[in-house]
Amino acid sequence: FFQTRSQTRQTASLPRERTALSDESAGKIALAITLDSRHQCEVITAVLWDNDGVLVDSEAVFFEVTRQAFATACATLSSEHWARSYLGIGQHSREVGLGLGIPEGDIDSLLDRRNATFRERLRHPVPTLPGVPETVRALQGRTRQAIVTGASREHVNLTHHSTGLLPFFECIITSEDYECAKPHPDAYLAA
Repeated sequence: FFQTRSQTRQTASLPRERTALSDESAGKIALAITLDSRHQCEVITAVLWDNDGVLVDSEAVFFEVTRQAFATACATLSSEHWARSYLGIGQHSREVGLGLGIPEGDIDSLLDRRNATFRERLRHPVPTLPGVPETVRALQGRTRQAIVTGASREHVNLTHHSTGLLPFFECIITSEDYECAKPHPDAYLAA
């Protein structure tokens, strides 16, 4: 969609006549595109990266830890159900677990244990996805870059403790920085 300058957050210092957010990879990468009035062409002025499943290969780890946690409550979580519910329509793990029949009285403590297990797993290096380090480095100095994620700041810091990528991002927008979860544009506008 296109926004005029008056509709765009004024805290961003990108010069623009109009900006488009291009939704690539099912909402994983957004591009801020500026119309360059001197050359009458569009220029990518910012790349807004999602973190999990785009920069780092942490989604498989999170799914497996969640699947194992749900199994302790006799709930079977398939990768198809996870992709449809959690990744597709954005249900939280709590909603997914309740939908699979995990009792209301058990779900919160189960998710606390799952989260502790996941944090411990993230202390081991999480690999970047193929081509990511090279792409992020190649964009350095050519365009602004930010991470926009539904994850917590702690999660981002844990997943990147060994990647060396964080210094390449001008800002990191996490779940603590906005009200409405993606795909609502709050997170992107905060960047």
